[in-house]
Amino acid sequence: MWGRLGLRRALLVLAGGKGSRLGRIYKPIVAFGGTPLILRIISRFTRHVNEIIVCVRDVEQAKVLARLLPCSVRLVTDVLTDYGPLAGICTGLLHSSCELTYIAPADVPYISLGTYRKLEEFVLAGYDAAVPRWPNGYIEPLTAGVRTVAAIRATRELMKLRIKKVSELYARMRTRYVPVHYLSRNPEVEFLNLNRMSDLYLRNDVAKTP
Repeated sequence: MWGRLGLRRALLVLAGGKGSRLGRIYKPIVAFGGTPLILRIISRFTRHVNEIIVCVRDVEQAKVLARLLPCSVRLVTDVLTDYGPLAGICTGLLHSSCELTYIAPADVPYISLGTYRKLEEFVLAGYDAAVPRWPNGYIEPLTAGVRTVAAIRATRELMKLRIKKVSELYARMRTRYVPVHYLSRNPEVEFLNLNRMSDLYLRNDVAKTP
């Protein structure tokens, strides 16, 4: 069992999406509330994690973000192609030197540190992963807290089988699916992905997350 005082934490931000549903706009650099989305997200974790890793799809995306990210952020490129978000998770985990890794997508402007602290409770209790789940059974597979070593082992199994679904990663781990309403008082907003142009015009005061 880990002790909370000695636990090292990493934040892995998945920033390799193509932005297909947003007209091929590269979402991490889109200004939201006056700040590029990627910076808005990582700023909430900077003082609370030991390292931050941002994983992109290719060299072109890396060049774009290299101009924005603080030098303390480790920017890495997918080690695999055609595996979607799973490639980013695999790559980022391999670069994590921490026991616990928070996984976050780069297009959730209202995601909070409090949600990850609650997910962490279940990892500390003995699970390999903790993932938000909606009442209808759907999960948020790109928002999770995982034991880094266990997650690396599971991603390697998926690669051998050529399985690309991120949900299968958690099916191969001791995963606790956590109700979204336990994690957040306003999950409909907190887990909102920016997928449409109209989403970019949401007022920042819409969210009242912990």
